[in-house]
Amino acid sequence: MKRRCNFLLYAVPLLLSCADASHRGPTVHHAVHTFFNNGITSGLLRSTLAVHKQLRRKVAEVQDVRLTLPSKKQLRQKLQASSLGVYYGLTPQNTRHAPSTKRTIALRDTMIETLQEIKSMRKELELLRQEIHNLKQGEAGTAPPQGDQQLSVLARRKELQRQFEGVGEQVEQWAEEMLFGPDDDNWTEVQCSRVLRGAINKDGRTRAFIRWMRDSRGPRFANPKDDREYPCIKIYSTIDAPLEEVCLYLSQEQHMGDYNDLIDKYKDLQEITPSSKVCLGETPQILFIKPRQLISFCHHRWLRDGTEVVVNQACDKFEDIPATAYAFRGATYISKDPGDPERTRIALIAHANPGNDVPGWACKTAVNALAPIEPFKLFHKINTAVTHCRPQLARDLKEIWQVGSGGRSSRPGGLSMLGYACFWPNGGGLCEGSSSNETISPPQIGTESDAPSTLGEEEERDTADRETDIQRQMVGVK
Repeated sequence: MKRRCNFLLYAVPLLLSCADASHRGPTVHHAVHTFFNNGITSGLLRSTLAVHKQLRRKVAEVQDVRLTLPSKKQLRQKLQASSLGVYYGLTPQNTRHAPSTKRTIALRDTMIETLQEIKSMRKELELLRQEIHNLKQGEAGTAPPQGDQQLSVLARRKELQRQFEGVGEQVEQWAEEMLFGPDDDNWTEVQCSRVLRGAINKDGRTRAFIRWMRDSRGPRFANPKDDREYPCIKIYSTIDAPLEEVCLYLSQEQHMGDYNDLIDKYKDLQEITPSSKVCLGETPQILFIKPRQLISFCHHRWLRDGTEVVVNQACDKFEDIPATAYAFRGATYISKDPGDPERTRIALIAHANPGNDVPGWACKTAVNALAPIEPFKLFHKINTAVTHCRPQLARDLKEIWQVGSGGRSSRPGGLSMLGYACFWPNGGGLCEGSSSNETISPPQIGTESDAPSTLGEEEERDTADRETDIQRQMVGVK
């Protein structure tokens, strides 16, 4: 039995293959027939052949299955469709475009641009009208002589200069009342930080006071709709150096970064008179308040006792440069110490707005954090720097300063304080008690300041037009 089973294990596959190949010829068929007669019973043969027939019948019943893949051309057409999402089963019918990240132009922006264009067109039309008028006068023979035209331009410029000098006088009167007037209970003294007191105000040489008040520029310049209150600070300090050395040190622009951390950059925008100009000051980021631009009208003069007075008032803009913060009004008095001629007293007042985009609570938070530190640090740095530079300052003071017949001194002036910076290295400040005749060109060291103007007619006219624009920006003319 065991031999028969082993025989079947090897013989059945051979028989099946031989049966499939029986059509190949009589030799193979005869070999198969002989093999079955010699070793296999008829019952086993019939069962084996029956199973083989059933398997062949089932194989014949199976249908062919074909898988058709898209060609490269068809794939390329799908990828080049209008929506690549079709390849992943996404169609334009069941998808929508993502929202655009581009900022939509607001109506307010459009109106502002339109108003600017209208103002520019109005100015060009005015210039064209004036030019046509002059041409008609020239053809009719009624045009004024060239000398009279130049005199009218100079007269107009003189009038503008007097108006700007008047602004400086108004700010100075306001500052005198705030700094040296009767005591006011609205002021609160600011104590120096306890942590830094020993380093920056050990002997108490600096005192600071603060109050909150509305825009101090008055109804002519301030916005009547602005009812917010802004910080105003006044400071009194003493410097251990003579008045002349202190004024000379502060008038040198290269020293600005040694003592003032609140002004990063400084630039002259326009000279109005030899003693007044429009300046741009840029501040660094202070706490959470981003860098700011302050445009200020600055003016300086000298009192009889040698005191230097520097005043400033904020401008909303200058040409295409907007102001993002405002030093509303400010003044600095640098005078001799009555009790010690080797020391100098400085009195300062500054009223400022850190920006219309800064909320009231944020402004108060910043002021409460900075007021106990910055005023005391400012004057500590000035005192330290002036004391260190005294030998060089004494050598520079050997140069003789003169006062011209126009009443302007060749003495350098200017400084950098809270919110602004302005310098007059060649002097030009009016001296109290001297003649107040205006001059066009700034005086030079050791020369008279009443030299006649050598500007051409066109240059005079352009300068006068620029000064008119500055005046409109100062007084809020729309």
